[in-house]
Amino acid sequence: MAKVFGPALSLDAKGTIGKILTYQNRPKSQTVMRKPSSSRVSLDNPSIARQAQRAVIGNLVRQWQALTPAEQYYWDYLADQSGLNIKGYHYFIKKKASFLIQEDGLVLWLPFCFGSGRTVADYSGFKNNFILEPSHPSNAPLWVAKKNKISNYVMSFDGIDDRIKCNNNTLLSNTLIGAFTIIVWIKPSSAGQNTFRAIIGKRSDSAGLSFWIRNNNNIALSWGGISVAQSTKTISHDVWQRVAVRYDGTSYVRFFFDGKLDNQINVVLSKITNINPVYIGSQTSSAYFYSGQIALLRLFNRYLSDQELINSYNSEKIFFIN
Repeated sequence: MAKVFGPALSLDAKGTIGKILTYQNRPKSQTVMRKPSSSRVSLDNPSIARQAQRAVIGNLVRQWQALTPAEQYYWDYLADQSGLNIKGYHYFIKKKASFLIQEDGLVLWLPFCFGSGRTVADYSGFKNNFILEPSHPSNAPLWVAKKNKISNYVMSFDGIDDRIKCNNNTLLSNTLIGAFTIIVWIKPSSAGQNTFRAIIGKRSDSAGLSFWIRNNNNIALSWGGISVAQSTKTISHDVWQRVAVRYDGTSYVRFFFDGKLDNQINVVLSKITNINPVYIGSQTSSAYFYSGQIALLRLFNRYLSDQELINSYNSEKIFFIN
């Protein structure tokens, strides 16, 4: 296996990676650190930004070390073809880092990079890490190899009791107080069709949030214990698709399938007040378990534009849709 030399944040003499990963002097095309409005939580904080950058680089170094010699040779070839006068390792880091360090307003980012272990790392910079439940490794969601633009893995759920739990019980309570966007790739199993299945949940008996699949196979948003909106389109089973829900902060919830607007509903959402855990793959620790695979889950505390949604979908679809 090839060894990695040199500090991770000084990857080439030209400073190419440094400009991508450094808070100051970023290229104009890199919007990750732009200053948001005062109502947003963002990476426009050097300390949080550095934490995210270190996490990204550490993960990418591990990914490089896990590549086969043939795969590393291929990256050497790509680097040579790029004309940048850098090695395959540096080119690998350069190409992947710009996707892992994300946009302004990102408060939860689960690319499922580790491939093993009980912890699912949050790459937003806010350390909203999750753990596999109920009992890892004997009974818990599985890491499944699936190479995509950002990670080499997706997470698989059995629909019986698998879920991923966030240790930060204030997640969503502190962030979803206005506009928000949730984006996730899903591959629901046909074994779970016509049942209620939660993608992400923070519920109590009468309050909280669920982004879920209803028993009519539409995706829906429940808020404060009530289903407030649902899509008109139904999900497909046993194939990958990207679903998203967006709230403008004042009056409309909109659903998107594969980057395209499906439905919009006029509704006003109040602030989430419960301090229950956030789950991926279930609504609570005992209800509405999801069956199938999940990848690249993101939560923003801002309204992503139609163009942002379609652009990100177009950049990702090649890795999920054959």
